[in-house]
Amino acid sequence: MWTFLFLLMFFGLLASGMPIFLVLGTCAAVLYFVSGQPMIGVAQVIIDHLNSSTLMSLPLFVMAATFMRQGGVARALVDLSAAWLGGVRGSLGLVTVVACTLFAAICGSSVATALAMGTILLPAMLEKGYPRSFALGVIGASGTIGIVIPPSLALILYGIVAEQSVPRLFLAGILPGLLQAAVFFAWVWYDARRRRFPVERALPMGQRFLVTLRALPALAVPVVVLVGIYGGIVTVTEAAAIAAVVALLVSLVFYRGFHWTQTL
Repeated sequence: MWTFLFLLMFFGLLASGMPIFLVLGTCAAVLYFVSGQPMIGVAQVIIDHLNSSTLMSLPLFVMAATFMRQGGVARALVDLSAAWLGGVRGSLGLVTVVACTLFAAICGSSVATALAMGTILLPAMLEKGYPRSFALGVIGASGTIGIVIPPSLALILYGIVAEQSVPRLFLAGILPGLLQAAVFFAWVWYDARRRRFPVERALPMGQRFLVTLRALPALAVPVVVLVGIYGGIVTVTEAAAIAAVVALLVSLVFYRGFHWTQTL
């Protein structure tokens, strides 16, 4: 009964041209007062959801993403992808997909992923003659991988609201995230060949291994986070704190993208 009433109100208000946020708010308010629930229940639900240690992991993962973007970790991931994909037509588009996947597997934020990769790769693609629509589309689409692939902030929020196991949600997101990345990679490869995008110079094998060696500290961050969670060593919140600390140390010690005084 309540479901039918909600759907009737929702689509009716939506058809009237009311903005979506007002539609959702109006439907929720009307159903709440019609159901006769005490008003104290709203405050209690809000307090119960906010009183969760798992919620603390969200700003910690965002902090880790900020350290990586400013500290040179994002650049190291881009260089690693470019080193092994050079010589392939449309390699910068392929690099965007791979680098976004790696970065998302560290920070779990689609917005932070698109921002970090877009800052580096958008000017590079435009300089090489890639269409602006293609460059923006690849960066925007590849950034959404962070919604699915662990440690996804969206999955953490869903786990808190739906009272589900966050590690299990992370485990369920691995295959869809990798599949999404594979589909994006295949599409960029096909579109680059069809539109005759430029071919970047391939690096010698020795330089590839040097770039890979330099990127190992950056790759250590997702390994530490995921092994800690799936191995039952740490909780999601503890893993987020470890990710922030490791990202800070890697940025300061290995890549030196900023001085320690800038963190104050």
